Order: sequence, then C-alpha cells, then structure tokens
Amino acid sequence: MKTDYSKLNEKIFELAGKFGENGAFLINHKGETVLSTVYGKNLSTEEPIEKESRYLLPLECSSMLALCAFILIDEGKLRLSDKISKFVPEFEHADKITVRHLLSGKSGIRDFYFGEIRRALDEDKEYSSLSDFERRKKDMELYLRDYSFETVLDSIKGKELEHEPGVSGDFSSSNTVFLKEIIERVSGLSAREFIKLNIFEKLGMENTEIGISEKALPLHALFRNEEYIVFNTENTDYPFFTTTLSDLEKLMLGIFEHRVFSEKLFKTATKFDSENIGLCFENLNGYPVFFLDFESFSPAIFYFDKENDFCWMLVSPCCSKYIMEGDNKYLTFSKETRME
Repeated sequence: MKTDYSKLNEKIFELAGKFGENGAFLINHKGETVLSTVYGKNLSTEEPIEKESRYLLPLECSSMLALCAFILIDEGKLRLSDKISKFVPEFEHADKITVRHLLSGKSGIRDFYFGEIRRALDEDKEYSSLSDFERRKKDMELYLRDYSFETVLDSIKGKELEHEPGVSGDFSSSNTVFLKEIIERVSGLSAREFIKLNIFEKLGMENTEIGISEKALPLHALFRNEEYIVFNTENTDYPFFTTTLSDLEKLMLGIFEHRVFSEKLFKTATKFDSENIGLCFENLNGYPVFFLDFESFSPAIFYFDKENDFCWMLVSPCCSKYIMEGDNKYLTFSKETRME
C-alpha cells in the first residue's frame, strides 16, 4: 500500500493545531525526504516557524555524549564492560560501575543536581517564599549552568550509591557529567571539539554551529501545562548548539545509516530490557527512539523503523502540552503522530 503523504501532512498539521505545537515534523524513507512540514510560531515574536528556522539544542546531553562513547567503542578505545575506575579512579564507587551502566542510566550514581543542589534549594527560606511560578523560573536558571566534573564529584563525595549498578534505570544528571569526563580523558579532546569533528563535520552539517545563535528560536518550558516560560540563555555557559531542520535530518540519517557508529553497536544499543530501556535509546511501540533532551523536555526526538527503512523526527523549541482523556490517560502530540 502506498502512503498518501499529502493526507498524512494534513493530519500532522491538524494535530499540531489541536495540541498547540510549534516546530517541525519530518519523515525520511530510504534516504529520501518524503514529508517535511512546519507549524506554529516563535512564541517570543509571534512570527511563524519556517523551514529555514534555526533550533537550539543541548550539545552535551546524555544522547549526544552516548554517540561520542559509541564512536570510541568502535575505535577500540572504550568498551561497554570497562569499569569506570579505569578512567575516573578518584570516584570511590567507580570499581562497581561500567560504561554500560552509564549508557543505560543504571549506574546508581547519586544525582548531583536533583539529589543535592535542588534538594538544598528546597530548604532555602528565600526560595521557599517565592511563588510556584517564580520558583520554576529559578529552577530553570539554576539548571542552565555548565557544572564541572570536579563540582559534581565534590557534591556526591562520601555518599552511597542510590542503588546497585544495573538494577534500575532511574535518571541521574550525574551520569551525563561522568560520561563527558570519560570521553574527554579517553579522546584527549573536549566534548565540544569531539562532537564537532566526529559528528557535525563528518556528517556535513554545514548549517550547525556550537553555541547560541541570535537567530535561534528561543526555548520555552511549560508551567502547569498552561503557561510558557522562556529560558534565559543570555548569560548561560550551558553548552548548546544551533542547527536547522535539514542538518538535523543529516544527524538522524547518520545514526540510522550507521555512519556515526556501527550497525553492530546500533543493534546492541537497541536491545531493550524489560523496562524498554537500551543504551541511550528507548523502545516506544516497537520503535527505537533517540531523545535530544535537557531539563524538562526534548527539543528533538528521532524515531527509527529499520524493518520498513524509514525514520522520522519531531523538533520543537517549546515543551509539549498534553490533553487528558478519561482516567489519567495523557494524549500528547508525539504519541498521536507516532500512531498516525
């Protein structure tokens, strides 16, 4: 059966209006772009989003760092079975944790941000006196910092693991910082330089730059599923990159076609456990999914269907709203478009 992409495009646009989405949706089949549509607006200027719009994405999120680790594994410089004590011996629990544990989110390393920094903030009287809305803005400001490995290590020093490595897939911000440090120590390059050389330049992402472009669509978080709050990125040292829809397609295809890391490693990374968790991939309705995420949302999501040789992505500068249906059933734009 041949897909009618014009009708699918109409449906996607209809769903975007229903959920108040802003961004882009793109499908690639056998290396050819078969659907590419944009919808919504720049919430700060009210101008419509266009095909040439530029997006701001987290450069050193867990998924981008996982790509770096996969490259080093293919080069034989890193192994999934390596104990991280080989690279960060100064961490007291390092001999219990492997690279695989970091990539699957099952290291058990205490979360330095939500477990330490944010918890301490909750005990701050000035912070507690703020309204819920102002506290949310403060949280966003606190998150947008480039926390060093030394800072993270110092904050969790002398504390037990949250759980035994390999037992649970609970998110920990510390995993990302540890993974970055290992990549830099093994490669001899900063994570930013490694990503630029081995991913952006290798894939010909000529419209991508490290840093925050003035032309990038501003990022917006969501307060109580109702009100958008813009991330203040003017003075942040948090690592971002600015890119276009066409360059994000190159990144998605680079992963899908095994030009970033090998097919063998892709199969390993997308072998899911009982919780539908792989190595920086998740399983949604049978599709391996790759999230470029930070703080509270995913500005870009890649879906891969190897059996039918197509992949697709959602890109958005705004946190997605949900619609309640029945008893605690959440409808989201990403879920509805996936089902379509």
